[in-house]
Amino acid sequence: MCVLTSLTTLFDDRRNQKDVQLTLRLLDYARYLRRAISDVYLDYSSIHAVSNWIVDALKTCSSSFAVVANHANALQSAISLSSGLGIAEIWFTFLPTKVNSTEFTELKHLEDGVRNVKDISKTKCSSLLTSGDG
Repeated sequence: MCVLTSLTTLFDDRRNQKDVQLTLRLLDYARYLRRAISDVYLDYSSIHAVSNWIVDALKTCSSSFAVVANHANALQSAISLSSGLGIAEIWFTFLPTKVNSTEFTELKHLEDGVRNVKDISKTKCSSLLTSGDG
């Protein structure tokens, strides 16, 4: 009965009602985060999206959520790929375990071809620029 009375009092105040709604939304986000980190591979994009949702939800919150907002901002900064942290781990998951010599040779030819195209483009651009001077 005491819990019911407390909840009734909590819902009576409009501000408290918003806090309760925000708390319930944050719990849903926490469940989603738990699923994203408990998978075999860390799901960076899901964690990044959810951290954005949390930060957005906390932008207009009451001061009682200040600690949660600080942690959400820290999570958002940590998961952001703008720093390059974690990007190597993502790319390594796409690499085959072994590259055979034929594949390596093909990749090397492709790389050389790209370099040749760049060199040809630079030469053409340079010649166009210098021919306009004369």
